[in-house]
Amino acid sequence: MNILLSGSSGFIGKNLSLLLSKKGHKVFTIHHRDSCQTNDLKKKRSIIFRDNFDELIEFINKNKIDVFIHLATLYLPSHSREDLSKLITGNVLFGAKILEAIANTDLKNVINVGTSWQNEESNSPVNLYAATKTAFKNILRFYLIKSKLKVIDLKLFDTYGENDSRKKIVQLISESTKNKRVIKMSPGDQKLNLLHVEDVCLGIIKSINLFSEINYSETKTYELKDENSYSLKNIAKIIEELSSLKANIDWGALPYRENEVMKPIITYPTLPGWKQKISLKDGLKRILKNTN
Repeated sequence: MNILLSGSSGFIGKNLSLLLSKKGHKVFTIHHRDSCQTNDLKKKRSIIFRDNFDELIEFINKNKIDVFIHLATLYLPSHSREDLSKLITGNVLFGAKILEAIANTDLKNVINVGTSWQNEESNSPVNLYAATKTAFKNILRFYLIKSKLKVIDLKLFDTYGENDSRKKIVQLISESTKNKRVIKMSPGDQKLNLLHVEDVCLGIIKSINLFSEINYSETKTYELKDENSYSLKNIAKIIEELSSLKANIDWGALPYRENEVMKPIITYPTLPGWKQKISLKDGLKRILKNTN
């Protein structure tokens, strides 16, 4: 299939783009700033969107795009006033503009990647980042009906993997076993649901096959998640056991964050036909091997 992918320069996006290509899909990418690599532009497989709607419509039609995967996001666990414009532009406006262009094409299949922090069951997003993801989903619902789209909405929890430059908790704990710098952390009783990036990508690709079972103007929402959740302290303990090294962590040196999620917010069923392949223990082994 011909896939249009946003967020291809991010951690998950890079891995997804590679895996899609390996599985025989043709990947086209869309960027809202000059983050596109020169080689992609030379191959005419990428477009930088600067409100050039007619150009994007032509790009979609010319390349006969079958599926749009919206992965682009600006993740901020907390925000300042200076972050408002960036969050709304990155998480709401950019995607809305792409949908407006799609509305003028024959493209009907959309995969939207969101977060469990949207907490949709109680309509209570955990933070502004999650609120902007929900705002975009509401806009997507408008285009769903207007353009008779088929939408698969995937909710992610925490993700990790090799060569992750985001410096998220798994990387920080793993690195703390190798250096003398003490990491100040909360008491560590909050539970995380961690999924390796390879499993995330396989889930997104698996969802492409479900469009034949979805009606036009219909949304199906699923989660990609580990079968188990682990406390932050337990994750650190597993890393210590696998590496035979002590993590330099000062537990309780910091308070829990405002609106800290103490256990994963599980709302929707797991994606049908998908199953986690990499356990947390095996995934952490890969991380430690990669950091040696």
